[in-house]
Amino acid sequence: MFRVLAALRIGLGLAVLVTLLRWLPDFALFFTDEGALTLSALAVDTPQGKVAWSLYNICSYRWLPFLLFALTIASSLLLMAGWRCRLSGAALFVLFWSLQSRTAVASDGWDRALWITLALGVTMPWDRVWSATLSQVPLGRASWIGTGLMGVAVAIALLNPSGDFAGFLALGPRAQPLPEDVWYVTLAEDGSERRWNALDRSEPEWERTGGPPLDYRERLYQGRWEERDYHGLAVWWVYRLYLRDKRQDDSLRLRAVKLYRCSKRTGEAPYRLIASWPMGLSDGSSPPFTQDSPREARKGAP
Repeated sequence: MFRVLAALRIGLGLAVLVTLLRWLPDFALFFTDEGALTLSALAVDTPQGKVAWSLYNICSYRWLPFLLFALTIASSLLLMAGWRCRLSGAALFVLFWSLQSRTAVASDGWDRALWITLALGVTMPWDRVWSATLSQVPLGRASWIGTGLMGVAVAIALLNPSGDFAGFLALGPRAQPLPEDVWYVTLAEDGSERRWNALDRSEPEWERTGGPPLDYRERLYQGRWEERDYHGLAVWWVYRLYLRDKRQDDSLRLRAVKLYRCSKRTGEAPYRLIASWPMGLSDGSSPPFTQDSPREARKGAP
C-alpha cells in the first residue's frame, strides 16, 4: 500500500512538473499583464474570473507571477523527492490550484485530473517509503476521513461544473482546442489603408495551409473566443495589440486592429469579423477584400 502511494506521489510530481514546463512558452500571455490575457480581462470576461480563488489574482505586482510559478516548480521537485510531504504537498496543492484558476480559459481535462489527484493525495500518507524525510503518520481514520471529504467536494463540483463552487475550485468546464480547419487573422490597418498581421507585421495569410502556428495552450485559448461567456476575450486581444502597435511607431497612424475568423468548413462563411478596436469601427462581416480574390488584401501590405 505505501509503495503504491509513494509511486503515485513521484509520478504525480513529475506530471505536474512536465505540465509546468509546457506552460513556459506562454508564460507572458497567461500569467502576466504583458500579454492580451490580463487580470482585468479574466475578472470581467470569464465566468471563472468572477468566482475563482487564485494567489495570482491577489495583487498586480509584476514579480508575483514569476515568484509563484517558481515556487510551484520547487514544490513539485520537493514532493517527488519526498521532502516533508505534509508541507511540500500542501504547498503544491495550493499553488497548482492557483495556477488552474488563473489559466482556466486554456486548461483541459488532463489539468483537471492532475488537480483532483493532488487534492486527494495530500490527505494520504504517501511519504512512508521512498522519501527523503520518512513519515511515521499511520494510514488511520483521519486520512480516510480527509480523503472522503475532499472526494465529496470534488464530486459536488463535477456534478455542477458551471456553478460557482466548481469555478471557485478551478473545476469548471474545460477548454476545447481550436479546430484544425478554423484559424484567425489579426489585421492591423493604418490611415493609408496599408494592412499587415498585427502579431508579427508580416503579410496577412488568409489562405492558410496546414495547421495554425500555435501551440496547444494557445489553441485552447483561441478556441474559446466565440463562446458566449468568453467573447470579451477577443475584444481584449485586439485592444492590447492596438495599444502595442501604437506604442511601437506613432508614424503608422494606426486606425484599427480587427480579428477575423477564417474557416474551410462547408456551410460556413470563409471570413467573419469577430472583434475590432476601436470598438464600433466595423465594415460588416467581410474582410476588406472580395472573398473570390483574397490575395487582393495583400496589395498594400508593407
